Amino acid sequence: MVIIKNTFKNLNTFVLYYYIKFIFDINGQVFFAYNKNQQLYINIEASGKDFDEQASRGGIIHNIGNLDSKLSQSTVFLSKGNTLDCNVNGVLGNFKSDSKKTLSGREIRGVNSYVGLLFTIYENPIDCSQPFHYEDLGEVLASCVVGIGNLNASGIPDNIKNLVDNTLPNGAANQSPTNDGKKSCSCRITPTSHGNAKINGTVYFENIDGSTTVTAKIYGLEAGSIHGMHLHSFGDLSSGDGASIGGHWKDSTQTHALPENSTRDNGDLPNLCTYRDSVAYFRWKTQYFPHLSENNMLGRSIAIHEKRDNGTAGSFGERIAWCVIGIANSQEASPISDIPSEIDFNNPLCPYAAQLTKPPTPTKEVFSEESLYSQSSILEITSTLSLIFLIHLFLF
Repeated sequence: MVIIKNTFKNLNTFVLYYYIKFIFDINGQVFFAYNKNQQLYINIEASGKDFDEQASRGGIIHNIGNLDSKLSQSTVFLSKGNTLDCNVNGVLGNFKSDSKKTLSGREIRGVNSYVGLLFTIYENPIDCSQPFHYEDLGEVLASCVVGIGNLNASGIPDNIKNLVDNTLPNGAANQSPTNDGKKSCSCRITPTSHGNAKINGTVYFENIDGSTTVTAKIYGLEAGSIHGMHLHSFGDLSSGDGASIGGHWKDSTQTHALPENSTRDNGDLPNLCTYRDSVAYFRWKTQYFPHLSENNMLGRSIAIHEKRDNGTAGSFGERIAWCVIGIANSQEASPISDIPSEIDFNNPLCPYAAQLTKPPTPTKEVFSEESLYSQSSILEITSTLSLIFLIHLFLF
């Protein structure tokens, strides 16, 4: 996972990555800072027997941010032709387990932003003295999604913090030039230190001409449980406990509420409900997400909370799972295609029990209607949907 923070006015940028561990023994974090002279600073702090202080490994940025997508020469960010070289924006050179590097002449804001893309470490080093082919890189050893950085997070190195002006707006976010056609992104769920180690799954966003459908399928939650789920401001997974992703994605005029409250946070979603097959399913369609220049969901995060969100701030407990939102290949089919048709997702608190009559392989009784609505603190939700903002997610 990763974090990016940058500033548009002075072109300062900050990015943090936290590696997703593959079959190889590598884990750690990567930090980026970008200044007004178009200098890109990169720090890697990693460990593991496949990435020691002596081993030099190639580092590549890809044009997608889906950890499950197939990578190739054509997915290397801003690559052209049949070969690669170190002048390609997505080719970052070689790294050891404790590396600091400065690259000049890199434009990584707007449509050239790294936010929401994959950073990968490869088996073999890169020879910058001559063109090379993608196959020369060898196996992918580790990968992560670039996220928006939280400069207040405790794990960020001081030399990275000092390169970024935290008073300026985020200018490194991925900015799409149009609002037409199909765009999609995905987010692979993993547990925080507050969650069950078995929690996993996918949240998928599909935007078609301004209307976004969010689907999810999550494993490892308790059968019959209900959980608040929100989009948060940062894609910083460095804290481990959920704190570093910051508060909900919102603007200064918004307050927390459930859909369809027209002044709710950008990041406010309906609840996530776990059914009799011990799998949580989610589907929701909205036009509420904003599309204001670079202010979109790329590089932000999803958090799943331990309790149900009843519409009041602080009602939903610890953050038990999270993920960084990255660009998906819109040409690929949605990874979530088997949601039971019996589920009615029209209620933001969770569907009634009677609306799931034929769940796949039931193992426990689904939660009852009474258990959903027995608390007097539930707020009445307005029925109007704000159509003011449209979101355009991703660039290909």
